[in-house]
Amino acid sequence: MHPLLPSLAAASLYAGATFYQGLRLSQRSTPDKRLLALLGVLALLFHGASLFLQMSQTSGLSLDFFNAASLIAYAVIALTLLACSRIPVENLLLLLFPLGCLTVLLAQFMPSGTLQSINEAPGILAHILLSIMAYGMLT
Repeated sequence: MHPLLPSLAAASLYAGATFYQGLRLSQRSTPDKRLLALLGVLALLFHGASLFLQMSQTSGLSLDFFNAASLIAYAVIALTLLACSRIPVENLLLLLFPLGCLTVLLAQFMPSGTLQSINEAPGILAHILLSIMAYGMLT
């Protein structure tokens, strides 16, 4: 499967959630938390699928600049959505959703360069993602 469809779906969901939240805030009303969370989780699912398809190759893990930026945006958005269940940080999503949209599109459409693939065990991606999430929780 080609990662174009999940990338475009994730970018569309991020853009739609940003538009909805911006419209509600410009009308000085509070956006629906459940709708923002639903759009965010759906966008994260598509974003994760496109990242998996872009990064996993037969020669190893392709972790170039834009894939790494997209992976970091994925982790930060996931942590923020998780934090929204406990603390009121929904306004951060107004900046993070466009960042997610931009990074998923850049990872899809920018050339990958000449970086050699990482040929390690399959758990390396989980290790990288968990390290990013742990660093985000500490700061």
